[in-house]
Amino acid sequence: MTNGDGDIVYQSPSLGLDPEQSVKPSLYRVLQNGKEFFVFYQIGVPLEAASAQEAGKPVAQLIVVDSSGRATPVEEDVTRYRPVPADDVDSAVSFTATDGGLAMHENPKVNAQDTNYVRVLNPETATLEPIPELQGQTWLTRIDGVDIFRSPNSGDPEVGATIGTREWSTPFADRPTDGSVFFGPTFMTVQKPDDTCESFDLHTGQTLTFQGALNGCAFPGGNLHSYDSASSPNGQLVLMRWNDSQNVESRWIVNLTTGEQQQIDPAFDFHPSVISNAGDVYGTSSDGRTGHLKFPDHMEPQFDDVPHDLPSGITDDGLALFKDEFLPAFFGVPLK
Repeated sequence: MTNGDGDIVYQSPSLGLDPEQSVKPSLYRVLQNGKEFFVFYQIGVPLEAASAQEAGKPVAQLIVVDSSGRATPVEEDVTRYRPVPADDVDSAVSFTATDGGLAMHENPKVNAQDTNYVRVLNPETATLEPIPELQGQTWLTRIDGVDIFRSPNSGDPEVGATIGTREWSTPFADRPTDGSVFFGPTFMTVQKPDDTCESFDLHTGQTLTFQGALNGCAFPGGNLHSYDSASSPNGQLVLMRWNDSQNVESRWIVNLTTGEQQQIDPAFDFHPSVISNAGDVYGTSSDGRTGHLKFPDHMEPQFDDVPHDLPSGITDDGLALFKDEFLPAFFGVPLK
């Protein structure tokens, strides 16, 4: 973990794992009660066992790091838990990006698909907690300390299912393949059974209102690169889309705190991908050019003639971070 100057403020210990008998380690940013944590999980079989009795046995570490670089290992034995599988089980990752939920495989070689959430991380206490229960509901995730549940699908497309917390819930279309729910750092955008959308503050259940709110859906993550996000890291600025009066999709940036919104001029054919807390937006055109704009004052994107990689993220002071697809490295470049 580094600071803005690139100085290392924390480095996790090495487990000396056999690369052929280990799962790709994962690192995720987790919010809880407004505090920011980074969670690192790694599991595998060591190249050199500590003793003959330990040969072939997996070892694991689960470490919670706060924003200052202070690290706390989770004391519970996490070697029983395996990553939550992606579509490709062989390249499964460890956590969902929001909650640090852990799944367990009783026999991963035989029952690779048989996984269930069994624990969820509390980053403030660096402990693993039992999955919360709510009668008649299924636990989905924990976001900023709020547990989200959903009801079974009714089977009626006009009714769908419900999604929400212990205190409130709302109907939703329950179509997981087409992005009917998007979770931001502190909010949720839901596609309703009638195909309208609503956004909710997860802590209060209040509807987030702005012009176009009933038609506006956050960009589903499946339409973006894996490292892009439909919202700024603090959840205040959101990339949204809804159809205009001519039923043509228009793209907007909305400040969920103030309600301010600005449309991206469709004449520029700009597809936004990542947005910073400060309103820096990067994206591409349909022909692959890279563009940048600044919300809310400079909404006309400036394009480069040649394609460039899009940043994985942008810090508040304009440091753009780029992921190398071939080397395990990130590079930081000042915005200017």
